[in-house]
Amino acid sequence: MCEYVCNNFYASGSIGDIHALKKALLKIDDTTGYAMDFGLLRPIPIGVENPSEWCLQNWGTKENAIEVCFEDWPVMTASESFICSFYTENFAPIPLFQELVTRFPKVSIKVAYLQSSDEFLGIFLGQNGVFAYSEYLPASAEFSKFAALEFFLD
Repeated sequence: MCEYVCNNFYASGSIGDIHALKKALLKIDDTTGYAMDFGLLRPIPIGVENPSEWCLQNWGTKENAIEVCFEDWPVMTASESFICSFYTENFAPIPLFQELVTRFPKVSIKVAYLQSSDEFLGIFLGQNGVFAYSEYLPASAEFSKFAALEFFLD
């Protein structure tokens, strides 16, 4: 069964570093203007036998981001921050967040994520090439606090 995960993505750094991060994640889409494309960061190898399984192992989710909403418009405006939200299938793309922290060590990254059925939520933090993340289950006190703070849920 497919469950979706809402990912609230925040990045801050120099104008040059944020521009490079955007170029590593975004492609021009004829329909919507810009789309997030995980394949720009970690391309699916040609001839891979099971693309969905490869994506799960290398991206942390089986499909690309969907329903991407950008804080800034136009998206590629020079800025010291990049804020967006997007959905992924079943899991947050933790391996991709880790890749971003490694590639862009001067950028501070925070991602809050929540599964649509409220089975788990978590936070990913990265700065200076170092990252950490925590996940919370609904029964924990942290779940309620974090859900209220990051997703305005009671």
